[in-house]
Amino acid sequence: MSTTIEDRLILLLKEDGEHHGYWQSLEEVTGISAQRWRKAFARRQRPTTDMFAAICKLYPRYAFWLATGITDAINGHVAPQTALTFPERLYAGSWATNSYFKQSLKLADKLYAEGNVDIEDEKQRMYAVERTQPLAHWIASPLLEKAYELSTSEEYKELQELWQQREQDRSELLPKSAATPTKQGETGGPPRTPILGYDNRTAHQSMFELFFRPEK
Repeated sequence: MSTTIEDRLILLLKEDGEHHGYWQSLEEVTGISAQRWRKAFARRQRPTTDMFAAICKLYPRYAFWLATGITDAINGHVAPQTALTFPERLYAGSWATNSYFKQSLKLADKLYAEGNVDIEDEKQRMYAVERTQPLAHWIASPLLEKAYELSTSEEYKELQELWQQREQDRSELLPKSAATPTKQGETGGPPRTPILGYDNRTAHQSMFELFFRPEK
């Protein structure tokens, strides 16, 4: 049994939760009370689906890890520094990737808002999102027309530009993650002297390596 999704939510909140005013700011951006966030953090209540949805939108780079417990770091799906990850070990994210995720979420919300979908109506939500296959081909909902309309917007152009930057970041990260560093440690320089707060067990690996590599 690995960690639970509740455990992972607490680890995520712990990354910023000790900052002054964090819980109040979390309430302001999610619409969920600071008291509920504190209770979930202290395990005094189980987090609800609206809390998970809100935290995934706020931290999209952590959403895959939060749901599954694993990362896909090369593609920007990382974990907070407060969590041990395995089988991948890479934490390095990308500004462009995270911005791409956030812009995608913004456009997805805009599709439903401008498509006049009543998000409180279950039937409308399902009708708007569902594709059907009455005969040989898939047919999308009427929102498809709005999707094409939004694809001509400046916001959509920005999304495509962010994707290009994300791919550039990814192409630069891949060689670093695949390379085998020298035994001297992450910098290739002289052996490190252990210092307070530094975990010497990782000294033989580069901070950009994707996988665990036992020291020989």
